[in-house]
Amino acid sequence: PHGRTPALNWVRCPSSRPCFVVGSSSSLLSPPHSGTTLTKTNLACSTVNAVSCVSGTTCWAIGTLKGTSTGIYKTTNGTSWTFQANPGTATGTAISCPTTSSCAALAGTTVLQSTNGTSWSIYSGLTGSWVACVPASTQCLDTTATQLRSFTLGGSAGTTFAVPAGYQPVQATCPNAHTRLITRPRAVLLTRHPPPVDRPPVAT
Repeated sequence: PHGRTPALNWVRCPSSRPCFVVGSSSSLLSPPHSGTTLTKTNLACSTVNAVSCVSGTTCWAIGTLKGTSTGIYKTTNGTSWTFQANPGTATGTAISCPTTSSCAALAGTTVLQSTNGTSWSIYSGLTGSWVACVPASTQCLDTTATQLRSFTLGGSAGTTFAVPAGYQPVQATCPNAHTRLITRPRAVLLTRHPPPVDRPPVAT
């Protein structure tokens, strides 16, 4: 409905409606509460790369401002988005917000955190390629090419897990406090913490 469609990077559906779709442009696309026409929302970014929602109306989006700094935006009504100042100086590639007052994000390889849903700081001592948080908690996971590391928003880094040989994490998600799904090209690694006593984490 808006002419040529850019490449799509991410989709998030916090409820049956709306869903938020972001791509290689400065816009978010979302369907209305009824009908089939997509709504386009322009942000002051050169790209929008990821979105995270805690409800159908409260979400954060991350991308790159028209320059070299990180663009983070928040909506509390699902329609209008407000820029949030942050210390990021690189492309914003991932964001995970498990509650209305806590988020983790990536600016390049720098991990950012918010513990009030508004202000952002650099998480000291952590770098990574992806972040994911457990819903309704402050527990998160940071991935690199060789390891996974748990950390607490507003707290400190925790356990480090070595990545099995042959795996290079691409993305991760944490559906609950005991399960992490980590993807790499053509494979999914399932880990449980603590792992079952009868068998190790399974790769499928």
